[in-house]
Amino acid sequence: IKYQKIQNKYKDCAKEIKKGKVIGWFQGRSEFGPRALGNRSILANPKIKNMKYLLNSKIKYRESFRPFAPAIIESKLKKHFQTETDLSFMTFNIDVPPELRKLIPEAVHFDGTSRVQSVNKKNNSNFFQLLKNVESQIDIGAVINTSFNLSGEPIVDSPSDALRTFFSSGIDILYIENFKISKKFSFKI
Repeated sequence: IKYQKIQNKYKDCAKEIKKGKVIGWFQGRSEFGPRALGNRSILANPKIKNMKYLLNSKIKYRESFRPFAPAIIESKLKKHFQTETDLSFMTFNIDVPPELRKLIPEAVHFDGTSRVQSVNKKNNSNFFQLLKNVESQIDIGAVINTSFNLSGEPIVDSPSDALRTFFSSGIDILYIENFKISKKFSFKI
């Protein structure tokens, strides 16, 4: 396995997201519930055209019409939405204002709705730090956030689960804590 220890995983990962890389993000303790909330996630740039198609066809192995949800820094989300609803658990499907649809088109369903996750320092400081670094790279603190699993499988729970899923899909880079794992191979003949 080709890996390296990264000093600043947030900055490094944000740069990879900007380039259009699909990220396996394995951090801290496992989550419990119906959604991946930033500890066991597959992340991607919501601004890159056809990212939805790529995620569905090469990573999640599911129908092309299936939508993806954004995780957004809570303070930025409040700038666009006039709601008091707690969106930190990605459980409500809401109308996305037109100006935000333009900023994160690949994380909005064809009907203009999305199942948004708001992230702040209190509810997930690790993921919040990543989103702050993504904001410095793509001008919005948002990513496509989908569960770290393949179609029909449970969300990864262990590093070995993460590695198997990573090497069984089109995920480009895997971050396990401060370790960055890639699929680049080099052979000497």
